[in-house]
Amino acid sequence: MENINSEIDKIKELLGDEWITRTYKIHSKIQNLPLQDRLAFIRNQSIPNLTLFNRHEELFDALEQIIIPSLKDRDLISIASVGCSTGQEPYTILLQHWNDRNHLKIEAYDINSNNIEKAIDGKYCMDQFGSEADWFAKIKKDYKNNLFKAEKVNISNFLYLRITMSYALKDHIDFKVHNISTSPLPEKFDIIFLVNVLLHYTQKGREIILSNIYNSLHKSGWLVCETRIPYTNSADYTKWMTNLEHLGFKKQKIFLDNWHMKGIDRTYYNQIYTKI
Repeated sequence: MENINSEIDKIKELLGDEWITRTYKIHSKIQNLPLQDRLAFIRNQSIPNLTLFNRHEELFDALEQIIIPSLKDRDLISIASVGCSTGQEPYTILLQHWNDRNHLKIEAYDINSNNIEKAIDGKYCMDQFGSEADWFAKIKKDYKNNLFKAEKVNISNFLYLRITMSYALKDHIDFKVHNISTSPLPEKFDIIFLVNVLLHYTQKGREIILSNIYNSLHKSGWLVCETRIPYTNSADYTKWMTNLEHLGFKKQKIFLDNWHMKGIDRTYYNQIYTKI
């Protein structure tokens, strides 16, 4: 009992009371579970799992235009997606860089084993008229090969687009269960995506995670976090992320090209760093 309560207190210290309280409110029946099962549920479900393909599009633009070119002298560039949820982020990276797949090593980690199982399965449903469906149409047009199967399916009288990843895609990503708040990754990487993870933690939780990320990066490796969050209640978090040099990360200037302009300064909006 004492060990269980101690670990729950530790989770509260990392996440704060808000996420724990919300988990109990949404899933009130977990209070009837055995303590070990309750603890596992809190650990896995306190942080939202919702994600999308090509979410925070500018991060993938920065990866293509700035980060990967800065590592062009390496025969193999290693990329980790930490907090990958059900796999949309690492699949986005691989699909956008399919022609360079033999020069990329992609691994993806999440604390929730159910998320990892879904990512390995590689099946997704989405709004057939939404931004994700538009993105997949563009990818299919660009590559003109069978990287995934797209089909319309009827679910409760609504038509959705179902995407099934090919074995070729799935074989290029290694999905693993890992808790970044307890230890570094099992090996070091050139690039780590840590998108929409830190914002769910207390300052102490963020510091612990960034220490583990620091020890998971090669010298001068890149850390990619979410684009600047516009919500007013995230002001303290955004301010805190402005300067991470005391934790060993230097914020980088980000100038991106888009379809009508070149070299647009997006530094203010992006939280992208290199290991000092």
